Amino acid sequence: MAIDKVGLTTAVTGTLPVANGGTNLTSGFENGGLVHINTQTVSTAVSYVNFDNQLSSTYDTYIIYFQKLGHNNAGTGVLRAQLGTGSTPTYDTGNVYQYGYIYLDAESDGTNTVAGNSQYTSGTGYIQMGLSSRSSEHNGSIILTGMNETGAWMKGFESTLFCHDQTENTFEMAKTTAVYNNSSAATSIRFYFSAGSIDTGVMTLYGVSKT
Repeated sequence: MAIDKVGLTTAVTGTLPVANGGTNLTSGFENGGLVHINTQTVSTAVSYVNFDNQLSSTYDTYIIYFQKLGHNNAGTGVLRAQLGTGSTPTYDTGNVYQYGYIYLDAESDGTNTVAGNSQYTSGTGYIQMGLSSRSSEHNGSIILTGMNETGAWMKGFESTLFCHDQTENTFEMAKTTAVYNNSSAATSIRFYFSAGSIDTGVMTLYGVSKT
């Protein structure tokens, strides 16, 4: 008896079980998958990179990847973030953020310095993403959690930043965690250097699917 082969990618409808070589998907991405929302590309100097009205009740968690984020006057500013609410939006610059970071500074002579800093007592007007006055392009990622939470200090921020310092010929990395205090849902986020401008780089925002 002849047995015909069935092309599973063309002749089967519905959900193909994992046990039979399928993915068990019906929506095009796995549960908890990343959904692209927006990409910001910087080619000339700007004061801020904004994701205005890109955060919504559709997602509780977001991930931002950034690469080659450069400074127009390298060595004079540290990367910071602020969150915003409303449709305008209004970015919070008051004492509504608490953060802490640890960093590794790996020197060319083999010396490693591990240290940290924090701002938590009364809050501050921004989230600082690690070291100050770094002269190279920055790469890394950010996780935003609880952006729709209304409780005090319930919105979370976590970042990993790394770069090669071309001035000192060192490798540097920093891990930051922070909380944001606002009873309204966060709708927006922006990034900037504490001095000077962002003049190169790509930042991409994804939502994490709930289903």
